[in-house]
Amino acid sequence: MGIPGLTAKLQPYATSSTLGCGAPECIHHKNDGHDETRVIIDGPSLAYHIYYRLLSCKAPSLNALDAAPSYDELGRGTLVFLNALREHNVVIDKIYFDGFLPPRKQAIRLSRLESSLKQLVTFHSLHPKGLKVFPLTPEPLNIQAAHVLDSSRPVPPSFKGLPASPFLVPAVLDALTCNSYYISTVEIVPAEADVYCATAARRNGGIILTSDSDMLVHDLGPNGAVAFLNQIQFRGGEGPSASIRVSMCKPREVAKRLGLESLLRLAFEIKKDPSSSFMEALRRARQYKHSVIRDVYYEEFLLEYASETLHSTHSEMAVAANAPVDPSKQLLDPRISEIVLQFAAQSRPQIKMYLPFLIDDTSRSCAWVISASLRSFAYSLLLFLKPEPPKVRAVAEYVRRGLRITSHEGRLLSKEQCLAYAESLMESFREFYKGFGATFIYHYFKAYGVYLVCKWYLDNDKPLPARQALSQLLRGAAGTTLAWLDIHLSAQLQAALYSLRMAKQILRYVKVGAVTGFPTLLRDLDEILIGLEPMDRLVPSRLEAVKDKSPELDNGELLDAIYGMLGEGRAEEPEVEPEIARASSTTEAPPSEFSEVARESRKKGRRTESEEIPPVSKDPTENTNNMYRILAEA
Repeated sequence: MGIPGLTAKLQPYATSSTLGCGAPECIHHKNDGHDETRVIIDGPSLAYHIYYRLLSCKAPSLNALDAAPSYDELGRGTLVFLNALREHNVVIDKIYFDGFLPPRKQAIRLSRLESSLKQLVTFHSLHPKGLKVFPLTPEPLNIQAAHVLDSSRPVPPSFKGLPASPFLVPAVLDALTCNSYYISTVEIVPAEADVYCATAARRNGGIILTSDSDMLVHDLGPNGAVAFLNQIQFRGGEGPSASIRVSMCKPREVAKRLGLESLLRLAFEIKKDPSSSFMEALRRARQYKHSVIRDVYYEEFLLEYASETLHSTHSEMAVAANAPVDPSKQLLDPRISEIVLQFAAQSRPQIKMYLPFLIDDTSRSCAWVISASLRSFAYSLLLFLKPEPPKVRAVAEYVRRGLRITSHEGRLLSKEQCLAYAESLMESFREFYKGFGATFIYHYFKAYGVYLVCKWYLDNDKPLPARQALSQLLRGAAGTTLAWLDIHLSAQLQAALYSLRMAKQILRYVKVGAVTGFPTLLRDLDEILIGLEPMDRLVPSRLEAVKDKSPELDNGELLDAIYGMLGEGRAEEPEVEPEIARASSTTEAPPSEFSEVARESRKKGRRTESEEIPPVSKDPTENTNNMYRILAEA
């Protein structure tokens, strides 16, 4: 995650070089015996690089929230970046994404969440009445190679007030895995991405494209090099005359020039005292000699960069031994991969989830709260991987609570409770489909997310958001000011939709990896969630929503259907559905949050106790590839 000051101090020892070559006849462009046509890419670094490059292209008249690149723009920008490399005869060897961060990174992760919270609180205090909205909706950015490759353009200061969008890495992953060429280059690894990048460079040579200064410390072998994304220069415009320049650093060569065996001790000295001069850190590194007196701090530092770290990480997570299916083959989102790996390791009764930082109203409850029970269900689906009871009993989610970052523990449901929740979720999906019909297929899950948000307000005795606010949430309209209530509702909708995505990915992983039979009910739920769109369509930006001219968004029919599902006003306190009651009689009680979908439907569409719930599937062996056919089978 970086050593402050290391890149700047080693910059004089880097060399400027052309990455690949735009000339058609130049297939293997080499310089000084180093193959510059092969690159290994640090996936998270690429995602953030594209984000900030596109942010720098936005009109300064926009507010910071509207200026943030949409997930569609992020996906397109990533493909433009990679296509430009290929056009210059650069071979993209691999794009690695973190699939698990070791426990020693917990302090850094909490620090980053706290930094994001501080940033948001400051932004909120500077704009207490909301954000001014640009009167005219700008045209979508026509992304060119220069937009994402040229790092010379600064981000406007007014755009730096907000943290980056919460789901930018999943959005980039969606773009890559939906592309027939790049999907084979993507790998979500059961460790930090930099370890795999370093191993690939050491074995096969190549340049690692990253933003992480840690990469300079790894052993990259004689033909491995590092180039930082924020130092890329794109010259000559579009076409064959264009060139991609990088500032390249070969750690072994630099160490040799400095009279060191490696850069490890120098990096340690810089990390230990960032304020010291380069020459002072170099002097201490040269004077260091291994002795009988242990330097515990240096030994811990070495563990992070030792060549055997890759193997120890595999051993620690016990992927091959404990996970029925390697999560890296399923292309899970990084944080979901991490949950799966922690569960597979079964090393602790509690596993941790660092939820993405949402841009919400810090004076209100954290937006993630509204879908807590849905995520509890998603985590608990991992119980179906094996028949025996797991050691893991709870998940601790790290999120904002008021004005601080803290953990909130939620116990896993039992298998019986999971099935009861799945049944009520399926029932609500069916009822929702009946209320909508085929008219709203394109907006089905977005509308369902709005329904979940509204239902949380009703279930927690809170006033339902005004119809105008919900209309603006669906249509993106905001008048002259984007109020914090609108921002918060949008964050709550994002929380609901991403929680559905978590359930979708975990359910698909469990379906593939279950040792024993997989319940038909969960198979049908999996078929429905297949229809959940990628991030760019699931969570469009406000400006993209404004441009969506779907009739059902403009004439209020969608809201009418949602209100119809909620019923008129607040019904009496709903009872627990029979399935949940039966599960609770033999198992622990469901968590208090287990009411979002599992409670009995309100007056409209409610079943009587004697009315039998129809079978999920008429024929368990029937091929149910169409989610809407399943929904219509009730």
